[in-house]
Amino acid sequence: MFYKNIVGQTKIKQILTDTLSSGRIAHAQMFIGKEGSGNLNLAIAYAQNILCSDRKDGLACASCSSCVKSSKLIHPDLHFIFPVNTNHDVKKDAKSDDFLPLWRDHIINNPFTTYSDWLKKLDIGNKQATINKREVDVITDKLSLKSYESEYKVVIIWLPEKIGHAAAPKLLKTLEEPTEKTIFLLPSIHTDLILPTIMSRVQAIKLAPITTKEIQGFLQQHEDSSDLASEKIESAALKSEGNISKALQLLKEPDNEFQSDFLSWMRLCFSIHKNNNSAKVLAWVEGFSKQPKEYQKSFFIKAIDIFRQCNYINYKTKSLVSLSNAEKNIYEKFAPYISSINITTFTEFFDQSHYYIERNANVKILLFDLSFKIAKFIRLKD
Repeated sequence: MFYKNIVGQTKIKQILTDTLSSGRIAHAQMFIGKEGSGNLNLAIAYAQNILCSDRKDGLACASCSSCVKSSKLIHPDLHFIFPVNTNHDVKKDAKSDDFLPLWRDHIINNPFTTYSDWLKKLDIGNKQATINKREVDVITDKLSLKSYESEYKVVIIWLPEKIGHAAAPKLLKTLEEPTEKTIFLLPSIHTDLILPTIMSRVQAIKLAPITTKEIQGFLQQHEDSSDLASEKIESAALKSEGNISKALQLLKEPDNEFQSDFLSWMRLCFSIHKNNNSAKVLAWVEGFSKQPKEYQKSFFIKAIDIFRQCNYINYKTKSLVSLSNAEKNIYEKFAPYISSINITTFTEFFDQSHYYIERNANVKILLFDLSFKIAKFIRLKD
């Protein structure tokens, strides 16, 4: 991972480069950015620069043995701590080292991973992944040894907000009394969940919001998007809200599947009381119920966003509309049916439906009932 792989963050990359050139490296640094900001990538790239044996002007050479090992996440002086839990392979006392091969493969193939992505990879069922006190004991033992190849030892703690209560005091002591030439890098999303005492021991580095233009440029160069239409890339960048992981996920989705399903359903709901339309709604619901659960959940989140976009269109707040030109032309025809009277109701209905589907509600009953509720409110005007 190199700085060239980091989207945006030009100013921060220069600051980090300067710290290496001057030799003034803070022993504990927290990279703060929202989900999909690439803060883990930035920490890994910075670690690679630190560990490089032939660094020039604060930048890794990309060709030495250290750089090759760092790029594969197997450098002996690069250590990782990340949230884990027991699964079918690790049945007791789970710790990061038990999942290192899985972690390396996942990060190399999914550099903009999210916590949800990692949970799926761990395959731990409904359990949450955390950082427990055993992790701190293990890393303390490792850091008591001399570095193997590099001048420094680097510890990356991904999502320090997942540190358990028992582990926090131990980590605090390690941060207060670090071993010589040890650097801690902590990519975080929700710093409000981290103990103030830990926050006070780190140098906070806040990542700048990634612009739509930067994400669009990244997507155009991304190997998986080389054959995609510019319209889809533009749409994914606009809807990403600065989240690269979300933008990449949007690129993988079938063209217009959501749009077609959503508008077909809205038309059926609008005329649900006409002859045989209840049967047509039921047929639509039957088809929707066969979709994967993740698609169903995503459907309601996207629908809420469409209601919001239609509201922006109605109030002529173009700067807030995050739709491609083609999508804008389509939803401008639907926007008149979204008003200040029904948008709050629709948002609540769809938010509740997402909640119930996530908890394994009967999709057919839920959607058929929701269809009649939509029919009642969709005709309300300002």
